[in-house]
Amino acid sequence: MNLPIRLLPGAGESFGSYLRRTAHALGTTPRMLTTSLGLTPGETNSLLLDPATTHRIAELLGLRTSEIDDLHATRWHPTVLDLRLLGHPQRLHRPWIDTLNTRFCPWCLDENGYWRLEWRLPWICTCDDHEIWLHDHCPHCGSTQRDDAWAPRATTPVSCLSCAKPLTEATPEEADLDARRRTYAGQRLLAEEDSTIAGYPVPADTALRGWRQSIAIQRTLQRDHHRHSVEHWTAHEADRALEQAWPLIDAPDPATAAAVLRRWMLAYQRPWPFSAAQVSTFILPLRHILDDVRAIWGARGP
Repeated sequence: MNLPIRLLPGAGESFGSYLRRTAHALGTTPRMLTTSLGLTPGETNSLLLDPATTHRIAELLGLRTSEIDDLHATRWHPTVLDLRLLGHPQRLHRPWIDTLNTRFCPWCLDENGYWRLEWRLPWICTCDDHEIWLHDHCPHCGSTQRDDAWAPRATTPVSCLSCAKPLTEATPEEADLDARRRTYAGQRLLAEEDSTIAGYPVPADTALRGWRQSIAIQRTLQRDHHRHSVEHWTAHEADRALEQAWPLIDAPDPATAAAVLRRWMLAYQRPWPFSAAQVSTFILPLRHILDDVRAIWGARGP
């Protein structure tokens, strides 16, 4: 069964968004479309498809397999996100992606009519095109949005999945320059550009792990126990966490990074909080910094 229409994927679009747009064009519900394509609920969340399903769906939708791959987070595997670790028992080892929800830019939805895959990434907090904060909730009912195509009723692709009202009516909020710079740094990682962590040059996937681990270090020393897991922070919460960890992440050299960590430890005013087993799980640059500061901390440790 080939569909009677063929839509071109948008630049950076997600699979769930593409299926919702196709269903809308066919005058059916996303669930009816995905069921007719032989997809299960777990195969419409824009994360990954197995090669056989990718080939089959590409034929049905009239697309190339590479176009189907580009609609999924597999486009960043394994150079940025290692999707093999989605179910890893230790959260810090899992790929840093929201497996359930997505943010959105109301102006992008209004102009383009589709959802960007990168909005699923907790560290993408602002819209580069419009210089505003991404939204996390429907402006009408307050519900979070899912990048999924399993909705049982027909709605426009830019409507809330819960109340069916237009998300394009969300009030835009201008993002400050530093927040936009942090999002831009994250987008450079998605482009697989090499980066630095704590003054050490690293590839993109290591840099991203270092971002997340730097946040974990800073939160530990700040004694910040957030009620939500890092994957489900709002754009403001996620960027605030990045902002606080940025002096370590963006340190120009290892000596400056060590000075940052020592300053955090002085404010912590407690015994050394990281066990050898914990330190061993961090990327090598952060291990070096932690080991150097631990040696200086000396007798304050347990």
